[in-house]
Amino acid sequence: MTQLPPFPGDPDSAATAINDKGQVVGISGLCSNAVGGASAVHALLWENGKPIDLGNLGAEVWNTPVAINNHGVVVGFAYTTAGVAAAFVWTKAKGKMEEVYPFGTDTTDVLYDVNEKNQAVGVSANPSAGTARAILWQNNAVNDLNALVIQPTSLYLTLAQGINDAGEITGTATDTSTGETVGFLAIPVFDGSENPDLAAEAKVNANPHEVILTGQNRRQLPFLTRMILGAGTR
Repeated sequence: MTQLPPFPGDPDSAATAINDKGQVVGISGLCSNAVGGASAVHALLWENGKPIDLGNLGAEVWNTPVAINNHGVVVGFAYTTAGVAAAFVWTKAKGKMEEVYPFGTDTTDVLYDVNEKNQAVGVSANPSAGTARAILWQNNAVNDLNALVIQPTSLYLTLAQGINDAGEITGTATDTSTGETVGFLAIPVFDGSENPDLAAEAKVNANPHEVILTGQNRRQLPFLTRMILGAGTR
């Protein structure tokens, strides 16, 4: 076991994710404040056991890396000077957190995972309105996954929490016809812009647990064109 020291001056630290190169990300601060108080003063990257401060978005609170890929790209969330959580992306080349703004008129967002193509997924929300949507971030743009659905469906995607290198996305959705909360798995397929026959076959063979997603933004979203419903939870 190797100890990962907190940032100098902080009493506590916790690791949250690791990549295949042994780079670890996590938080540093006063963990006794984690419930009901401000914690995670510093977002850290540990390389060879040494802590590197990733910076913040204007506030020394809840600076939390959630995932790191093998390129050293870090995603997560941090509080802003306005007192709201905002998603961030950190790269070694730029050496600072860059805020990822929520979708549309949403007021807060979080990124939960990033793959080797630097595609990240998460949630964008407006707490005062009680709304939330699953999002995909790539090429410095935030996309509402629900906007990609072209086949009629009762599913509304509320949270995207994982994405692998094949572009497969997992998360949570609400079945608006039943009110149930269900898991989903999104699997890349052709949308017809390159192969109309495959697109037609996908629609003919579609089952109640499957929806077809648009390929109208194919250059930006070349990988996500179909969703399959996973196991449900109540």
